[in-house]
Amino acid sequence: MRSTARKLVDALNLASNRAVTINEVNQLRLDRVHNRYYVEQRFHDFQQGRRFVPLHDVPGGAGDLDARITIEIRKADEPSPDSAEARSSDSFPQQSNPDAITFQPDGTVEAAEILLRDRAGFQLALRLNPTTARVRVVELGRN
Repeated sequence: MRSTARKLVDALNLASNRAVTINEVNQLRLDRVHNRYYVEQRFHDFQQGRRFVPLHDVPGGAGDLDARITIEIRKADEPSPDSAEARSSDSFPQQSNPDAITFQPDGTVEAAEILLRDRAGFQLALRLNPTTARVRVVELGRN
């Protein structure tokens, strides 16, 4: 479980650093069906519009996750549909992907944590500071 946590912390840091460095929204997406993670950047083309594409050419941009570990992303409440943030045409994506954490070019990240649980019930939480995008690993013990 600690190995999986280290991989995810490295990927979260990569997504955050790339968002700031290239001044473009990046995200970390979990593919729980195939037990993989991807760091993705925003891409726009005229045929498919705005979307995120995986960074295949960046070391650490994708990797395997241990299938024995249950991973869950918990996010703070989404903005209501009639809030100014939800109506803004500049916000991207319009609705947050429940399997991804989005990093902004200004160094912020959406309020979220990643919960890891092994088969014996031991848990770790990777908590993201929304202002600094720093990751804190918290041992939650056994559930």
